[in-house]
Amino acid sequence: TEDIVQALIQLYVNHYNEHTSQIQPQIRAWYDSLMYLKSCLKDYPFPDDLIIFEYILPRSGLSRPDVIIIQQRETITIKVIEFKSHPHLAENEKWQLRLYVQKLSYYHDFSHQHVNYIQGILISTHPKWDDTSRMDDEHAIIIVGRTHLLDTLTSPPLLPSELPSSPITSVVDDSQADNTSTAANYAQKVIAADPKEILEMFLASEYRPSPAIVHS
Repeated sequence: TEDIVQALIQLYVNHYNEHTSQIQPQIRAWYDSLMYLKSCLKDYPFPDDLIIFEYILPRSGLSRPDVIIIQQRETITIKVIEFKSHPHLAENEKWQLRLYVQKLSYYHDFSHQHVNYIQGILISTHPKWDDTSRMDDEHAIIIVGRTHLLDTLTSPPLLPSELPSSPITSVVDDSQADNTSTAANYAQKVIAADPKEILEMFLASEYRPSPAIVHS
């Protein structure tokens, strides 16, 4: 925990030019979130899954989800997690997470080339928050209580009832493959890659609108 928090502090100092004394509330939030993650994920059955803290979305100013988990199965799925420490989740907090999902879906090169589904998970760690797990159809995110994160991460993605099943429409766009067979081989190569290679590809990904956005 201490190593992760110190790395995050260094990120803030270097990227935002802020002194440690200026971010004490943020530091407390990191400790709170890490305690929650360690408690919920101690029995997580997929040790090769990747976790990223405070990823800065390309060309998004200060936009950075609290946690991103990359799950490498038959396809690649991303879970975008945002933590709140209070028991009253506001509309703007739900839309904030939805916006993170949209930016990764439509303007993140790795995501719209290689990812099958991106799901937003909003968590309140406050003891007074309702300890349930439910889909918020309006914002197309899952709202999770204190003890349901493990189930949410290990179950098939819960989909909004009135929205498309996935914001990602293809694994590989036409510019990456000359035909369907090449595209399928390319996708399988990425899925079979070493987790560290997947991580490096994700972190090095550029801002690039998806073909669906460009053509619309």
